[in-house]
Amino acid sequence: LVSTVSGVYAIVGSAAMLCGFKQMTLASVLIVVECVNDLRLAPVVMLGVAVSMAVNWRLNERGHDEEQIVRKNLPYLEGEAPHELDSEAALGLC
Repeated sequence: LVSTVSGVYAIVGSAAMLCGFKQMTLASVLIVVECVNDLRLAPVVMLGVAVSMAVNWRLNERGHDEEQIVRKNLPYLEGEAPHELDSEAALGLC
């Protein structure tokens, strides 16, 4: 980066916000860098995303949206099946 402009701060901030909200590191870097079409920003965006993830992991166990679902006690499917189903076959559940 030859000169610092306010647009770079906006780009890094948007990638950090997306990453902190959804906890998807590589995807947020790729989305933002591809949108601005400037690969020279990739290291700076990666740094912003890394800081965002470090802060998010200290504050939340999950992403922001999943944390809100848990706090409001809304029903949703977990990412992993319950352990009671480990010994079951799919045919036996029908």
